[in-house]
Parts: sequence; C-alpha cells; structure tokens
Amino acid sequence: MVKKLTLDDGYNGAKFTMDGVIVSSSKIPVTELATGKALDITPNEPGTDVGWVQLLDKHDSAFGAVKGFVLSLFGEESSEVDNEDFVSTLEELTSKNSALGMQVDYSTFRKITRQNKVEIVLPKWAYVEQSETDIASMKKWLNELVAQQKASA
Repeated sequence: MVKKLTLDDGYNGAKFTMDGVIVSSSKIPVTELATGKALDITPNEPGTDVGWVQLLDKHDSAFGAVKGFVLSLFGEESSEVDNEDFVSTLEELTSKNSALGMQVDYSTFRKITRQNKVEIVLPKWAYVEQSETDIASMKKWLNELVAQQKASA
C-alpha cells in the first residue's frame, strides 16, 4: 500500500520514491538464475515499511519503470497514456500525496542484465481493484499501524 510518493532533485538528479507498507505477503519458491539453486527467502511481514527509488536522470529505464508503477495504481496500460498526461498525473500524486492508501500488487522477478551479466531482482506491479471506501479503510489501517509503532518505540 502506498504511504507516500515523492519526486525531488537529489545528488544524482531527479529522484522518484515510493514509500509503502506491506499489507499481506506469502512465501514463494525462488531460484537463482545463474546457478539454478533454490533460495530460501522470507517475504516481508505485513506492516513492514518498504521503499522503491528510481533515479530518473541516471538510468534510462527509470522513467518507464515509474510510469509502469503509477499506471498499475489505476489499472492503465502504458500504450493508453501519453507521456504528457502521465507527467501531469505524477505531479498530482507527488505534490498532494493523493495515492495515500492505494494498494498495488507487488512481486519480484530475477533477471540477468545484458550489459554486465549480473543477476538482479526487479519489481512487477499489478493493479488491485479498489473503491474509494477501500482506500479510506487502508488509510485508517495505516494510521492505526503508525500509532502502534510510535507507542512501542
């Protein structure tokens, strides 16, 4: 679930950050591509804070990755939205934190890079159907979670 989306200038140029929290998780089989070895990876527990950062001026793929994430919040396809409309939506989401409480399905997949032949883990985002009532309930859940975390700190 989205806690906050930010777009700002950092040391390496424009930076997009998604701060979120895990709502539910499950363990799945994971295999290292290079060796075929089974990996024992425990997923993040519900309530865990997570983050995802994209350096927009440093990596050619970052703009498309952010666009894919944002469009998955709304169930849109990249081919359906031009870049100008996307940038306008991104500015709205980051300036007003209007994605707070929205859910997005998040899983990962492994890939070996073409250039360096290094195995990396990438996110795969998918749309979660949700009503305004669902989003309001998630905001309430998040506020309660934050209050619990502060009380136990």
